[in-house]
Amino acid sequence: MSDRSRRNLITLSVMGFLIPEVVWATPKNARPLADGPRVAADPVAISSGLSARWQAAMARDLGWSADFSPQESGSVLDMLNQGQTDVGLFLSHPKADDLDKQGLIYERHALASTDVLLVGPSADLAGIRSETDAGRALTQVIVAASAGQARWTPPPANSALAALADSLTKGLASKGMNGGGAPSKSVSGPAYQLMTRASMTKGGLPAGTKIWALPDPRMSLQLQAALSFRSHHAAGKLLVTWLQWPMAQSIVNKSQPAWRKLKA
Repeated sequence: MSDRSRRNLITLSVMGFLIPEVVWATPKNARPLADGPRVAADPVAISSGLSARWQAAMARDLGWSADFSPQESGSVLDMLNQGQTDVGLFLSHPKADDLDKQGLIYERHALASTDVLLVGPSADLAGIRSETDAGRALTQVIVAASAGQARWTPPPANSALAALADSLTKGLASKGMNGGGAPSKSVSGPAYQLMTRASMTKGGLPAGTKIWALPDPRMSLQLQAALSFRSHHAAGKLLVTWLQWPMAQSIVNKSQPAWRKLKA
């Protein structure tokens, strides 16, 4: 089958014809395929180069390509909830579970995963050398920073890392420094911070820092996709489906160690 025939076949499937396995109803207010769906994506999916590789493959495979607009994962989910984007690509976030339960997002699928790393000064300023529990280690870091013994750079607001830090420390991370104080400036040198492996491999480690190994299964985030019930686009569902196909998943596999395919 030629590339043009294959693209026509895929387009017909979006319109509700052919290929019974992927037929879906197109709402009356759906915007046409030619416009391209609006896609809000976590910045790490863009900065790591994953979205660009997907765009190039999409153009070859489908004959069109979506644009990815960077937004923190919490903001992506807010936009899905409000119908301000057709498709959302976000890292694991409690907002997604809430919206899913309320039926405000659908076609939610996990596409890949990335490790979460605790990066900090080579010297063990927070006393976490023998710690294996991520929650206790992060709590020690924040308490040490509050006491002026270390520095801590919190994740960006509304990010998946901020939500994870808050979950691991039972709310301490969102309060700032052990009750809401500002980070101490009396300690020089690099700060402790959480990073995804996908973002770390792009720019490398900050000077004077190391990865503090924490063999905790919670130190991982999934890259997920979902559609908004408040916004409809003829190609939105096709995009989410395509991201699960072998071509898109092979790109994930080639992106290791930044991203990993999920186990079948």
